[in-house]
Amino acid sequence: MNTDDSVLKLQILLQKKGETLGFLQDKARAVAEEISSIQGQIAGISESINELLPKGSESRPSASIYSDVTLTLAILDVINRKGEHPGLSVKEIMEHLKAGGFKSEAKEFYSSVYVTASRLVEQGKIRPTRKDGTLSLEKIQ
Repeated sequence: MNTDDSVLKLQILLQKKGETLGFLQDKARAVAEEISSIQGQIAGISESINELLPKGSESRPSASIYSDVTLTLAILDVINRKGEHPGLSVKEIMEHLKAGGFKSEAKEFYSSVYVTASRLVEQGKIRPTRKDGTLSLEKIQ
């Protein structure tokens, strides 16, 4: 086999791997969106149950929709559900995460949320805006 044949075969392999990667990335995005949607549905159902039960009832379920998800997915879900214009501040996002059962071992939870949200902005999944002169984050319509 000569060099030209080897290069051609490698180029074909590279193209196929690139196509496979693109397909898998699209599939991963679709799964992440579906997870976010289901988490929102779970939160809505949980809130409905809480509203229907008598106040102070022992059987009121605690919201724990974020107890088993990554910080990235949890932030994306919070913003997609609650991030109407003018958006949510990092502190407000943290409050929603904690209320939803998100547990963090991070010493600087604010920094973790800020960096993760910044990454979501860079990926085009959420949009930065200003509220009361500070950074806030909102969903992309």
